[in-house]
Amino acid sequence: MTDPFANWPPVITDGRHSRLVVWRDVLLTLFMWFVLFAILYTELAFAAEAVRVLLNKSDAQIDAGLELFVRRMRPLMGLIAGLVLMLAISTLASSYRRRRAMERAQPTPLPDQALADITGLSTADLSTARKLKRAIVSRTGGAGLKVEAAGAIEGDRE
Repeated sequence: MTDPFANWPPVITDGRHSRLVVWRDVLLTLFMWFVLFAILYTELAFAAEAVRVLLNKSDAQIDAGLELFVRRMRPLMGLIAGLVLMLAISTLASSYRRRRAMERAQPTPLPDQALADITGLSTADLSTARKLKRAIVSRTGGAGLKVEAAGAIEGDRE
């Protein structure tokens, strides 16, 4: 007999997101692209100047001690260190939250009749829906649910 909770917690994909979440993601993505552009622009400007100096087409001098380079890169290195620290903190917090969620007891399953009443499905439709490997669940006009079989995805095993 297979464990009905083998895939706990369930993975929900293609869920709807609020506008706030979408705008947050867009703004954070644009901000990070800007940070990456600023870092690359500075690096490429240093590299281009070094090439001009080596070709004798610039009056700048190469700092053999790299003091000027370190002084120019210090703010960027601080930014990189801050971003890495934020990433480490968020990773630790996420792993802690995930571990706590996985340690929680699985919910007690509802009796079939109670679940059928809540979803608006018959008990026969409910048992058919449980046998589906992939399903698309959507709301009907009322409080009920509609369950349809989803197509197979490449790489699925039968």
